[in-house]
Amino acid sequence: MVFTSADAEPHQIDLGDGAVVTDAFGSGERVMVEAPGEPATYDLICLLHPTMRGTVEVADAG
Repeated sequence: MVFTSADAEPHQIDLGDGAVVTDAFGSGERVMVEAPGEPATYDLICLLHPTMRGTVEVADAG
């Protein structure tokens, strides 16, 4: 998965209650992370902006 910051603020993504946590990344920067291994819907939150939330669905590749 690739996350890109499209604004002037830095962001730091937590996906799945600490399962995947990125370093902070700034405007125009991209960060690539490996998706969690278990198929599920994961809650996504920006640790620097706790009101920025979403979900990521990981599907079974088979």
